[in-house]
Amino acid sequence: MNVLGLVQLVDAPSAGGGYPFCFGIERRAACGDLSRPSDVLNLVQRLLKLFIGPCDGIAAGCAFRAARSSEFQGLGELCQKLSAASPPAMSLASLHMGRRLWELSRRWDWSHPVHDQLDPMAACVDLHHAVAFGSLVSETTANPVRAVAACLLQAARGIINTAVAAASFDDSIGRQLLWEVQPAISDIARQYAECSPHDIATLATDTELSNGF
Repeated sequence: MNVLGLVQLVDAPSAGGGYPFCFGIERRAACGDLSRPSDVLNLVQRLLKLFIGPCDGIAAGCAFRAARSSEFQGLGELCQKLSAASPPAMSLASLHMGRRLWELSRRWDWSHPVHDQLDPMAACVDLHHAVAFGSLVSETTANPVRAVAACLLQAARGIINTAVAAASFDDSIGRQLLWEVQPAISDIARQYAECSPHDIATLATDTELSNGF
């Protein structure tokens, strides 16, 4: 296992906005909906279970398996599936994060085999974050559950960090929440690690993403 690569992926900074923006994290904090650490934990768990897992989690697993098999030709269709299945705000966040991660990962020597094979396709399609992450994580682990869990962990980390800052919690609260959400991440990763693109859920509208869960 490439531990350094896995850590770099999970710790990679997201593009501006991203999941915290499309899920209205700062607005929720300003409205008092995240006044306790348990509020943040419950929200992150719901987001992972209802939205991120059944869409990006599945896609990350599909991209991981494709990359492990050097079968990159279907990843363009996988990105199209994500664009069709996601509400506009979530799709836009995913594309911003995907472009950011793809360019950032060029600095990592271990990622070059993936870039060599996927760059031509990435130049022609809208590269979603889950597809970029799933392809890259294939160079760090051979375990599909671990690969999907890493993708979900990065998503949770970005949401938790934004919520902690917006609610003016101590940084230690963020670290504790990230630890506490890991059992849920493991369960969701096991559920979706072997799913196909046909299993990607068509998600709610932007209004429902912000207000309805």
